[in-house]
Amino acid sequence: TYKLVNRQAGKFRDLQVEVLDSRSSAAGLGLLVCEAVRLKDEGLSLSQIKTRIEVLIPQVFQLFTVNSLEHLYKSGRVSPEFSGYMSLLLSFKPILSLRDGKGHIELISRADTIEGAYDKLIEILHRYLDGKPEPRYIGVVYNGVAAQAEILAQTLGRSFPHINVLISEGHPVLGVHLGPQAI
Repeated sequence: TYKLVNRQAGKFRDLQVEVLDSRSSAAGLGLLVCEAVRLKDEGLSLSQIKTRIEVLIPQVFQLFTVNSLEHLYKSGRVSPEFSGYMSLLLSFKPILSLRDGKGHIELISRADTIEGAYDKLIEILHRYLDGKPEPRYIGVVYNGVAAQAEILAQTLGRSFPHINVLISEGHPVLGVHLGPQAI
């Protein structure tokens, strides 16, 4: 996608376009866009915004849980060694991450139930943010579990009262890779 957009951007002669690889998706990408808009509203130039966003890209920390790893396995997003069918046999709820701007999915924890997975997401986020500057945003993106996402967003809002918690339904492409009940 990055390479394609970069080629297309070069076709605009009367428009200045900067293309960045967010090495992110869903909420991670959306939160970078929110920050870019905020910087634009502050009067920063396109070049200054690009520089600031490039610094933020590796700081984006995405945690998510899925009902099963089956969809990630079938879409080629995780290897068989990572666990495709193992999660079906064990029936655990994986806690996955895209972090450090690498763009690779990592298994960082797991829970026995979906509710336990949400608790672990918050616990991991607390540990990750310990000693770091408070972020401007936390995003909750969901696929087919709006009520659970709203509860998670409210819990995050209580846990992090000075951070904007944004909630959004995931794009259908995200649903293909993550399956139903992903947050």
